[in-house]
Amino acid sequence: MVEIIEKPLKRLVVGETIFYNKIDDLASVVGLAAATGHPIVLNWAEGVVYIPLPAYSDSDIMVEKYLEGEMHWASIAFSRMEKYEDKIRVQGLEIPVIDVSRSKIMDEVATWLKNKIQE
Repeated sequence: MVEIIEKPLKRLVVGETIFYNKIDDLASVVGLAAATGHPIVLNWAEGVVYIPLPAYSDSDIMVEKYLEGEMHWASIAFSRMEKYEDKIRVQGLEIPVIDVSRSKIMDEVATWLKNKIQE
């Protein structure tokens, strides 16, 4: 039988946060990427919608950090979205929004971002 081990992250390092006062502004920026064919999905939890940009992870150092329980995101763009909606419409595009509140880590990220709005 295969042993299955759950090993949660110990630390998430974020290089930069980018707050948009209006969700439409965030959606417009994300819409530009979606229009070029890049798959885009926004995350929602705790009244915040956000999209992380992972740091370059192909280096030996980043792989080692990940194995030690540390993940790096270059940035997170975010805005308020009090009530969950499964999509945002912008510039003729529909950008899917996923409710990630069941994920402990993603929910903690949303709470952290929400606190940054109030700073």
